[in-house]
Amino acid sequence: MAMPIPPVKTLMTFTVVAQTLSFSKAAVLLNLTQSAISKQILQLEAQIGCTLFERSGGKIELTEMGRRYLPSVVEALENLQHATSNIMQTPHTKSRIALSLPPSVASMWLIPRLEHFRQSLPNIELAVKASITSDMQNRFQGDIAVHCLPLANLDEEAELLVRERLMLVVSPALITSPIRNIRDLLLYHSISHITRPQIWQQFWHSHGIAPDSPSYGVGFEHFYMALEAVKQQQGMALIPEFLVSDSLLKGEVINTRAIF
Repeated sequence: MAMPIPPVKTLMTFTVVAQTLSFSKAAVLLNLTQSAISKQILQLEAQIGCTLFERSGGKIELTEMGRRYLPSVVEALENLQHATSNIMQTPHTKSRIALSLPPSVASMWLIPRLEHFRQSLPNIELAVKASITSDMQNRFQGDIAVHCLPLANLDEEAELLVRERLMLVVSPALITSPIRNIRDLLLYHSISHITRPQIWQQFWHSHGIAPDSPSYGVGFEHFYMALEAVKQQQGMALIPEFLVSDSLLKGEVINTRAIF
């Protein structure tokens, strides 16, 4: 048989008395009489079978059991309030979808399109969680997970959305002289992607550039960081085309391969 749970009203009274250490102050805050406050606390102590407050000379203090009980009660009330608020603020006709995707995809591709999504599908509420592909615990969290994976790692439930095509971009303000060939790019720092260091090696090797010829700037973990560094004229970066397309349209960066 389940143990009966004290009424929420009584638990709220307990937290206010515990925070003020005064029946009279709690009575004012809760708009109750002091005797009503005292009665609720006595009933709570009787129900759980232990004393929560020590009363001495008109003053009260939490007992050891009271100090142990308080954090759990506060957490439970906050969880209940949060759950109730979510239900009240969410129309019953909405469907909630948990979406898990890398931070760069969330910030550079998803967020700029959220308003259009809301207008097109008003009955769907998204809950977005940024997760790292290399973390197996995060990879498949949520109703839908979007990640960058080698084709060989795709399983039966995965669907290819887009093939990655890296684009070499730079701030137009950084270009001080015409770029006519690939070697002209060696004037600019190559912004590293610290979780994928091989992409620069592959790029330079494919163009016959010795590995010690380029100079490298600060390394960043995520593409959105590298793109911001490009905008701040700190160098050039290799970024997936679908992530940088908005910045290209705005003229914030330019595709270096398009100018030589």
